[in-house]
Amino acid sequence: MRTAHNPAENLLVPPKDVLDAMMGKKTGFSEYYQKEDRIVIRKIAIREELVIEGLTCRSGVSFVDCDFYARVLIRGGEFAEFDISGGRIIYPLIVSGGTFNQNFSLSEVDALNMKEKIFHSLILSGGQFNCNVHIYKGAWQSILIGSASLKGVVIDTGAGSLFNHELTPYIQRLSVAVRNVGVVEVRDWQIGNLMLSGTLEEGICSFQNVELNQLEIRYFINRGHVLFAKVAFSSRDSHTREKTVSTLAMADSDLGKTQFYDLDFTKLASVEIEHCALTEVESSNTTWFLPVQLQHASNETKRDIFRQLKHAMIRQGNRFDQLHFQAAEMDAYRKSLVFWRNPGDAFVLAVGKYTNNFGTNYILPAIWILALALLVFLCSARIEGISPKGSWGAALAVLNPAHPIDYLVPKEKITNAFLAVDFAGRVLISILIYQLITPFRKFARE
Repeated sequence: MRTAHNPAENLLVPPKDVLDAMMGKKTGFSEYYQKEDRIVIRKIAIREELVIEGLTCRSGVSFVDCDFYARVLIRGGEFAEFDISGGRIIYPLIVSGGTFNQNFSLSEVDALNMKEKIFHSLILSGGQFNCNVHIYKGAWQSILIGSASLKGVVIDTGAGSLFNHELTPYIQRLSVAVRNVGVVEVRDWQIGNLMLSGTLEEGICSFQNVELNQLEIRYFINRGHVLFAKVAFSSRDSHTREKTVSTLAMADSDLGKTQFYDLDFTKLASVEIEHCALTEVESSNTTWFLPVQLQHASNETKRDIFRQLKHAMIRQGNRFDQLHFQAAEMDAYRKSLVFWRNPGDAFVLAVGKYTNNFGTNYILPAIWILALALLVFLCSARIEGISPKGSWGAALAVLNPAHPIDYLVPKEKITNAFLAVDFAGRVLISILIYQLITPFRKFARE
């Protein structure tokens, strides 16, 4: 097991000597391992900008326990293998060119507290990667996966640890522009902010067992396969443990057949969705967000969001969520109406809202039926001058809209007022019985 990294022990080396070592020149800080065909540069500190271009490194190049106190820019060259293990990065590592054939990996690197808070720790903005980019453990302030041609990016963790043992796998900001990415896999990480953008034509983006504070999807089109599985939304920064606002923000995006497995969107403090296509999303064991979480959306926007999610659930045959999204859609439409302009729709929707919540609540109509039956009975008894105490059992007859007309008094003693109240009660209770039956649709086969 390696000991903890101590920057004070590292040898200060100028960039030129580093480039010479990468080309195989013998130095006091590098070694060549013939069996692995690898050059290992160990325990150095770089305080001047290191620009790598025009090199052809047929042997693998490994930086082990090295500290980068200046920017590293890879602009060109060809590399069999390139990796950094352990050590510290406080200025951006930028790849804007070059060809990487067998391996590009960054393992257990401490790149969290950069020189400036706006700095990216790693930027993949160019280059040809004929291999996977592998990021193993470590802590990062910001990773930007941009326009590089990438076969795949794997960000994961494991039980083994050789460097920076005290680091918890953490990325404060992860931005993925998926235009030229074949596969992106992120597993078992804590991420502050995750942002997706670009057009995914045929590739795969998979985020599994991830803890997130904020998820942003902007200008994103999914024609491939996107999966969020066992993603937990946290209201605390997983690194500092300070309280944060957990949010989901989606704008100007087509999610295609994005899949959500084992997510609970109710854990989010705020959900913002604008100009997004959601009708093809798929979900399993997922608790969706509530209307109250769409704090900044207009009622018209809410209506469209829930309409799309309703159709997505219809495609899956998810009757439970379908009916709840339909109720949310109708309620948003109800709130958007002005009564004097649409009195008919406003009245009908108000009845649907407060009698059975648009077909999803069977407790409300049951309460309404009992209350109305009691009211009809009391009014009828008062009209006929009968004591309710001595004839309360007749109230049960009112529950049946087809009850006999003389349930309380003989026919010859019935007054017009009694008939009017009884008729109104029969009509209203019949409507409420229908409202009671309607919610049971979600338990019935189509």
